[in-house]
Amino acid sequence: MTKKRKQKSFFSFPFLVFLIVACLFLSAMNIKIWRERNTNIEQLSQIEKELHGLQEQREILKAQIIDDSDDALIERIAREQLLLQKEGENVVIISRSNEAPKDKEKEDDSDGGFIEQFLDIFRQ
Repeated sequence: MTKKRKQKSFFSFPFLVFLIVACLFLSAMNIKIWRERNTNIEQLSQIEKELHGLQEQREILKAQIIDDSDDALIERIAREQLLLQKEGENVVIISRSNEAPKDKEKEDDSDGGFIEQFLDIFRQ
């Protein structure tokens, strides 16, 4: 009687299952890394666009610094942003709210007498 020997193959069933699982895992990780890479590339392009815009704005501001020696420009900025005035001129500030200024309210309350002032302490 001759006995049949089982040949041990290099690719046994557990090894094939392990190989398939490993390939699936590596494929999933590759897809995840690819998606993250695409997201990072999009973010990089947005940041580069923002950088380009800021560099343009910087060049404009540099040009304005050079032009700031113009007296008319300096005067305009002083009037609009710093509310400065020339001699004989009055600065008028137009408030958009309907409320009266708080200083006038305090002046009116101060005329109410001692009791009104005493009650104002508790109202605050």
